[in-house]
Amino acid sequence: MGDVFVKIDGDHTHTSVEVEAMSMVPIPTLKILWCQPPALALAALPGKALGHLGEPCTASPAAWAAAGAAIRTLHDAPLPPWPGRTLDELGGRLDKECG
Repeated sequence: MGDVFVKIDGDHTHTSVEVEAMSMVPIPTLKILWCQPPALALAALPGKALGHLGEPCTASPAAWAAAGAAIRTLHDAPLPPWPGRTLDELGGRLDKECG
């Protein structure tokens, strides 16, 4: 849909959690155009794509370094206080499934 991305999730709570999470991250996120669970309409971030699937990458090393720095900022941020299962509970579940 051009510069608008529409996400639909069968679980209405996922949409609400995503909207809340986007308001908490320390990096720019997509602008929420509207949210009517289970649908969420998001505007594209401004800028140039680093690449396109199946095409040679034309982005500079500096552009990749800047993207990496933004992602590092996100990964270094504390986790939001979500209700529900803890990280230890989720890790235990993954250990059982993958062990």
